[in-house]
Amino acid sequence: MKIFGDYYEYIFLSANRSDREILQHHISILSHNNMMKTLLTTVDGALLVLNENREVVAFNKSFMEGLDFSNEESILGARPGEVLGCEFSNIMPFGCGTSEMCKSCNAAIAIASTFAEKIPKSVKCSIKTKDNQNNSDTLFLRISTCFFEIDSEIFILLFLQDITRQENWASLENVFFHDFSNILTALFGTISLIGKKIEKGIEIDNKIYTQLHKTGVRLLKEFEIQKALSMNKTEFYSLFTYSFAVEELFSELETIFSAENPIVQSKKLNICKENLNCQINSDYNLILRILINMLKNAFEESNENDEVKLWLETKEDYVVFNVWNNSNIPQEIFGRIFQKNFSTKDAYGRGLGTYSMKFFGEKILKGRVDFSSSEESGTIFSFKLPIL
Repeated sequence: MKIFGDYYEYIFLSANRSDREILQHHISILSHNNMMKTLLTTVDGALLVLNENREVVAFNKSFMEGLDFSNEESILGARPGEVLGCEFSNIMPFGCGTSEMCKSCNAAIAIASTFAEKIPKSVKCSIKTKDNQNNSDTLFLRISTCFFEIDSEIFILLFLQDITRQENWASLENVFFHDFSNILTALFGTISLIGKKIEKGIEIDNKIYTQLHKTGVRLLKEFEIQKALSMNKTEFYSLFTYSFAVEELFSELETIFSAENPIVQSKKLNICKENLNCQINSDYNLILRILINMLKNAFEESNENDEVKLWLETKEDYVVFNVWNNSNIPQEIFGRIFQKNFSTKDAYGRGLGTYSMKFFGEKILKGRVDFSSSEESGTIFSFKLPIL
């Protein structure tokens, strides 16, 4: 960033700040306006008022109470991301709205659009926060904006609704009901097969018992996966490791992502046949969950008749699972890909898949989950797993 007198070169939104005199003038205008005083005391929910430099010049009691702020002086003159503790608000010297990461912030985009177009906006925004002890969390907000003028000065109303709990539950329900349904269907199918063999007096071989045990373990581990995600704590998941061939893992993924899967449709999964005999001693169910999320993400971002590729690289002390698709990820959202509840789609319950890849792949399996993306090469998500 370069500074030229009172003007700044910035990456996204203006870096200009109001001097103390102008800031106090804006605060005075609003505090003496009867309509604004009524609005601030009657609105049910958190409300901020921003000036054209996106600085807080008024707020209501619900904002202080609902988001647990106690220092009023630290709020006035600050920008929304700075008040909320967004970890990206201090990347650049001039604060919230001025960094590369702010280009993908729905709140910043809505605020800028409202000032420019003078029409209301309503968006969802995922904010990764850090407190004074450097503990991180994710705040999910429904943000609505409204433009207005008082005494020839322009402002916007910023309504904030904390929807973190609803979003987390919606995300878990989307995964929970779908995955448990699939596992229970497989369990019921195996039990039905055993019943038919018993009726006909046919001896039940060990493969069926093995499959029944495997499905039962899957059901138990899936419950632990959902609990660990909902609590955001690794201690709720206990590793269940054993040695298995990659061929078994890839074969199950091929079945899951067959043409009958609605997410696949006219697309195709291409599995590289190299290294399928590689033996891995790790948690089969957790690796399966990570790869399902990788493949699901790849199919969702692919177009009709596109191909999604899955392959394994083997090294001396680790293996790398790779999933490729032909689409590219916009560079401005690179830093948010693994952010909890961040999604380019507006529906409830989105944005948990990539977050869970990182959560389980790195915090529990001690591997490395990453991605690369460009218009020329498409997108590759990779999971580097140490060999035990």
